Amino acid sequence: DSLHNIWIESNNGLVRYDIRADTFAHFFPAIGSPLDRWVYPFWATSKEVYCFEHDSVIASYDIHTFARRRLAGFTPSDSISGSGGALYSAVVDLKTNSIWVLRGHGGSYGGPPGGGLIQVSLTTGKKQYFTWSCFKKIPGHNHAAEGMTYDRKRNCLWINSWEGLMQFTLDDNQFHYIGALNPFFADKDYGHWVGISLDQKDRVWVAT
Repeated sequence: DSLHNIWIESNNGLVRYDIRADTFAHFFPAIGSPLDRWVYPFWATSKEVYCFEHDSVIASYDIHTFARRRLAGFTPSDSISGSGGALYSAVVDLKTNSIWVLRGHGGSYGGPPGGGLIQVSLTTGKKQYFTWSCFKKIPGHNHAAEGMTYDRKRNCLWINSWEGLMQFTLDDNQFHYIGALNPFFADKDYGHWVGISLDQKDRVWVAT
């Protein structure tokens, strides 16, 4: 966080390491059984750390007072449960005061075919859904993804999907298929993976 403390995921609550005092603090979610209290911290601003609790609630913790705020909840129809990579890559967009989460983690992870994004308003908790038409023109093609990264300079999200590299521009909420590597993505042995990141020269790196 902005105080240089480290917030750590665990299956039994959220752990904060105070780097100056060399001490740990433990915070338990408001939901989940005693044996399943998983918390994923995924984003930090100057004042708060944002977390998923038990795959179904987004909450924030004030880094000064440790006060918890419940921001939004999810249902099975939102299709994010079980998609750990997708949860880790969620993005807080302060310009629109919302959170972007990958959706539709299909196939072996139990989600339906399809995919796209959920935008969750941090003001109202309202959810909006964004999907793209299949660029490969394959009926029922799986558009699920586990990896996403925020590009502040271009104001967009980059998504490592089953169709290849996708860009979602936040100014107009539109998906764009990046065709520069089509022969690579079209290979019969191609398979996406979780990782995607930007380097210091704003180049996009995609795991396969």
